Amino acid sequence: MAQRLNCNSNLNSISIYKSFLSYKGYSNIECKSCGSLIVHSAKNRLYGGLIVGTSILMSFLYFGSKNPSVENVLIGIGIAAIIFLLGSLLITPLLQFENK
Repeated sequence: MAQRLNCNSNLNSISIYKSFLSYKGYSNIECKSCGSLIVHSAKNRLYGGLIVGTSILMSFLYFGSKNPSVENVLIGIGIAAIIFLLGSLLITPLLQFENK
């Protein structure tokens, strides 16, 4: 889902997803049409925290139900990664931005 900007251009989902999962943490997006800077709202940071927290919680629940071994650790990390990636893909249309 593309989000409308002040200059009537659309912000595509790929740029939103990249800025949401940036290794620098919620990087700003620059509009290619007008050059304005778009920043994440506080609600986006809450969504990100919920996704990370849920993935960690689900992997810990898996660890608690199994004997600790290398295989179970790798499966738990895989479960956390899958939940994180799917959650962040599904949450992308709900993200809101503000012009700076």
